[in-house]
Parts: sequence; C-alpha cells; structure tokens
Amino acid sequence: MPVKSKPSDVGVWECFSRTPTGAVLAASAGVSQLSAPNPELRREVIQSRVAPGPVQDQMLASAAGSTSSSSPSMRLQVAGFRLAEYSGDKALVDVAFTADGKGKTAYLSMLVPLKWDDKRGDWLFDYGQYDQLPPAQLPNLAGYVQWPVNAGVSGG
Repeated sequence: MPVKSKPSDVGVWECFSRTPTGAVLAASAGVSQLSAPNPELRREVIQSRVAPGPVQDQMLASAAGSTSSSSPSMRLQVAGFRLAEYSGDKALVDVAFTADGKGKTAYLSMLVPLKWDDKRGDWLFDYGQYDQLPPAQLPNLAGYVQWPVNAGVSGG
C-alpha cells in the first residue's frame, strides 16, 4: 500500500512495501498512472517509477512528444492481477484492466516486471530482463484476483 505521494503537483504514488502485496500495488498503481490522461503525470511516473535504461529513455522520448491528453472516449481501469513471480528483490505482476469506450468493454493484460531498489526503498518497473510488451487482449478476467467494483486503481 502506498504510504506517501511524491512531493509534486501531479502526485506520483510511491513508497510501496517490500512484500508481494506491495509489488502488486506498485504494478497496479504504475500501470494506472501511466495510462492517465495527464501527460505531465505520465512523464513524472516514467522518471520516478521506471528503472533507468533504454526503455525509460524511449518512454520519456515518446512522452515528450505527447502534449495532449489521451482520448476522453477511452477509459482504463485496473480490474485485477496475478502475481506470476516474487522473490523479494524481483516480481512479475500480470495486471488486468478494463478498457471502456464507444459503448464497448475490452479486457486487457499487461506484464509488469519489477525490481526492488534499495536506494529508493521502492519497487521500480524493470524492463531490463523483459521487453516492454503491449497489452494483450483477454476474453474475460478468469484466473485473476479481481479488485472489487469501484475499488480498483484508476488513472487519475
């Protein structure tokens, strides 16, 4: 569970516990905030929640070209998770979310590799060992631990 927000105007969630629950919450909050309609929030999340390296550089370059909000006709909300791996230093969380728009709902899944950063005392997205894969479409949320309705993490 996040215990503080980064002292900024955009409010990046951070300071998740070094536990399986902390990893799940860090992954879910990160995916949610990376899909937020606020481009400033997305850039700040990339800077503070994605481990330094080529993927972070690529994400920042892409975000720099993004000056407008994402389409208001599409809404993403975290709907559930599966903890695929956890070792204390690394975790792999499969985050499921719903995409609502144009009168339709789709279920999507995103694998989120995390690593524990002792210096920051927090989980960071770590695409060093995995490619950053686009979300995969799901037929439903079977097999995922689902967030209660209206209690999921949404993209602000």
